[in-house]
Amino acid sequence: MPAELTAALYLRQSHGKQRSIDGQETDNRAACADHTWPVAEVYQDKVSASWFSTAERPDWDRLLADLTSPTRRWNVLVIWESSRGDREPESWLRFLRLCRGHAILIYVYTHERLYDVRVRRDWRTLADEGIDNANASWETSDRVRRDLRQAAQAGRPHATTTYGYERVYDSHTRELLEQREHLQHAANVRDILSRIDAGEPISVIEAALTAHGVPAPRGGDWTRTSIRQVATNLAYIGKRSHHGELHDAIWPPIVDEELFWRVQRRLGDPGRKTSRPGRNRWLLSYLAACGTCGGAMHVQRHGAIYRCLTRQCTSIPREMADTYVSEVVIAWASQRAAGVFAAAADSEAVQARAEEARLRAQLDDAAKASAHGRISLRAFEVMEAELAPLVKAAAKRAREAGTPPAVRSLVGERDVRAAWGGMHVAAQREAVRAIMAVRIRRALHPGRQSAADIRARVAIDWAGETGG
Repeated sequence: MPAELTAALYLRQSHGKQRSIDGQETDNRAACADHTWPVAEVYQDKVSASWFSTAERPDWDRLLADLTSPTRRWNVLVIWESSRGDREPESWLRFLRLCRGHAILIYVYTHERLYDVRVRRDWRTLADEGIDNANASWETSDRVRRDLRQAAQAGRPHATTTYGYERVYDSHTRELLEQREHLQHAANVRDILSRIDAGEPISVIEAALTAHGVPAPRGGDWTRTSIRQVATNLAYIGKRSHHGELHDAIWPPIVDEELFWRVQRRLGDPGRKTSRPGRNRWLLSYLAACGTCGGAMHVQRHGAIYRCLTRQCTSIPREMADTYVSEVVIAWASQRAAGVFAAAADSEAVQARAEEARLRAQLDDAAKASAHGRISLRAFEVMEAELAPLVKAAAKRAREAGTPPAVRSLVGERDVRAAWGGMHVAAQREAVRAIMAVRIRRALHPGRQSAADIRARVAIDWAGETGG
């Protein structure tokens, strides 16, 4: 044993508590003072050392590197207990091998003992403790997984309170009594999902929430990400998801399932990947086509006209064209009562869309569980083989039946004109795209811009069976 010992401390946080590091440091420094060991280095990590943890521990890695460094200034490592070091047996045994090869002593505070792993019995003691720590970590992981599974199956809440709800606890036992709606936050959730369902872009919702001073779930301003997180949270239909399985929750839903799954379908629309609905300003820009060459019509002269982008074949006053198409849509929707247009086939389509979105969410959860090692790759492949055909069949049923989602908010309204005027231009464009194709013909009499001329020049091709 060296005549003079200089210590290094390794501290690791336990259960997410900073005071555990502070307490370890106090105890370890007291032990060093008792043995008259000066402290030359302090290493600390604020993450778990669990065998199942994927978090990096930079100071543990630095400690292992320093064990072989010629400039190392210490020769005894002080740890509060052996589990503060490493719960992964392979890494722990490597640590012991490095300590043995470089004459590093190990002092364990809870043992009140200094170990020299060059001595067989000392090595055996710490090696056995490493195996025991790994086994304890495994047992803890199994228990946590079992508790999480049972809680999910019972529909009990997990972790922090979901935005939109509040929890009520017994004042004496602190046992959870219920999770109920938070009056204002639940109203914000309904508002967000209703706006998305109506075709309002997320960027517009974000701006509106910020302008009205509505705090985001974690404080500060709302972002596109925080809005999407709210809009896609299964908790708001009273469901819990666990490893791809949905369970009925013990708390009440904030929105109905049909609205929720319509929003999921809208957010998952591949068309959203290639367009930015929040940037839409004009009703027919890049939506109407040139009646001569088929090219897109786009806005020029600061929004004054639509002009053929490809060959400049024709142009038309933007405001007059938008007004005419709007009147056609309003007349079309006014002719269809909700009871006629939203017929049985439409109800079937809603159910099919909800089923498709639910199955996709289940498959996505299973994929995440597999990626994080919570279920095996083989188990995920089996689930995928079972769910993928069901997703495809539900999507097919949804395509073949019912009302296009974009026009649902118009049909059956008592005041269709007011409903149309209250829609964001992105939603109006979606409705136009769903029910018609617009072509702009050349002017027969250049210079004329009467309403009759506009009607003659704007050709409407109805989509499928929707016209008439």
